[in-house]
Amino acid sequence: MMSPNKTRTSIRPAADRRYSARYLILIYRGTPAHFDPLEIQRLVGREQAKCTIVRESRNENVFSYFAFVDFAGKRFQTRNLGLFDIQGYHPKWIHVTSSPWRMLDEMKSKGDVLWNGIIRHNKQTSSGRKTSATSKTSSSSSPWELVGSATNEASFQELLRKETTIEKSEPPEPLLDDLEAGAISVVGETEMARNVQYWQDGYRAGYKAAISKSNLHQTSSNSR
Repeated sequence: MMSPNKTRTSIRPAADRRYSARYLILIYRGTPAHFDPLEIQRLVGREQAKCTIVRESRNENVFSYFAFVDFAGKRFQTRNLGLFDIQGYHPKWIHVTSSPWRMLDEMKSKGDVLWNGIIRHNKQTSSGRKTSATSKTSSSSSPWELVGSATNEASFQELLRKETTIEKSEPPEPLLDDLEAGAISVVGETEMARNVQYWQDGYRAGYKAAISKSNLHQTSSNSR
């Protein structure tokens, strides 16, 4: 029988598991009032990383702590999943693979920020493409003019590559609670049709409709 004064420790993951990522969220659930959350910052600092710590309080004696960790632009790798254990409490490790700043904002909304060691920088353009003189000239043209100028499938594909960036639709980002529970569903991607005949038919139909409307307006004006 366990002694009433003995600290209860959550079950650790299997020893052969390995963590590898730049960002990490640590969740300490159901800690007592004497738990020291700043110990999280000290342990994180040993790994040359920064963190933001949030306290969620559901009653006066039991607290939960969330720590968002940024390993200073480097991928952190370890098999020691007891690295951030504090006072016998093993945190849940949440693997952050995308949208880290959204996850950080959501974590901050859960309670009081006790330690704010992460400073967000302004977003930078992710595209590394250099704009050429040709692309600058053609960018002033109407997209439909460019579509109509394609003579075959190959030229249309080349036009899309140079003048446009077609992005794949992405599923909604999973919430922090879903990540913690492991209930993440994968949604298939949707692709845009790229058939040249499809686009040119639409271009010609729109052009004819515009001409027809213009002629009708001109005839109506002349009859007055």
